[in-house]
Amino acid sequence: MNIPKTLPKAARAAVESGVDTASVQFGAYADDWSSAVQRPRFSPPSALKEALRDVDDAVEDGVTLTEEEQRLIDSAKKWVDAYQLMDRSLKLAAGWNLSIRGDALELAAASFIREPTPAFRKHIEEKTEALLKGMMCKAARDALDELGQAQAEDAIETYEYIGEYQSDVEDYIDRAIENWRGAQDVINVVGLASASVRTHNARVDAIVDVIESPTDTIAAANVIYFRSCVLRK
Repeated sequence: MNIPKTLPKAARAAVESGVDTASVQFGAYADDWSSAVQRPRFSPPSALKEALRDVDDAVEDGVTLTEEEQRLIDSAKKWVDAYQLMDRSLKLAAGWNLSIRGDALELAAASFIREPTPAFRKHIEEKTEALLKGMMCKAARDALDELGQAQAEDAIETYEYIGEYQSDVEDYIDRAIENWRGAQDVINVVGLASASVRTHNARVDAIVDVIESPTDTIAAANVIYFRSCVLRK
């Protein structure tokens, strides 16, 4: 008679301990986003990942999990997924910070009807960069969850408020050039506004992602907003 192999108690205990650590750590991040986003990355506890590898090895070796054990393993894997989604949001914010300057240079260059003076070119490049950041940060601010909203009340913003519509973007650019003589003959305001909105829309979807953990739900915008749009501690 073949007796089914069971999961060793030590292996189960290791997973339970890893889950507890992941839960506590995750909660600490959410309690202080301004500090949490200064981390280079979000990663689940190494002990949890190791415990899950041991369980996978045991199952491959013929161990049969009980329903309760399977629920525990499923919960542990959801914790790993939650950390990975948070890390993806952090990488998105970091990548956006690196690329926004390049995007601004390209959009500004494409908007000139005729060759601008160096001073005007520099001005439009800077304003386009501020424009892109302002739209993205406004979207992130709007997508914060309740806990993120509460923490944002005390945060110092590092972006300009632009608005929500293309007409708002056009108004922003018009204000930026109103003191430059002949500017309307040098730059295509509507074209720059339209291209900026398209660039923003192509990237905004990830901001409204929701990160599910076994105990809570958080907004990806929390990570992006506190990483890129406010002064950090």
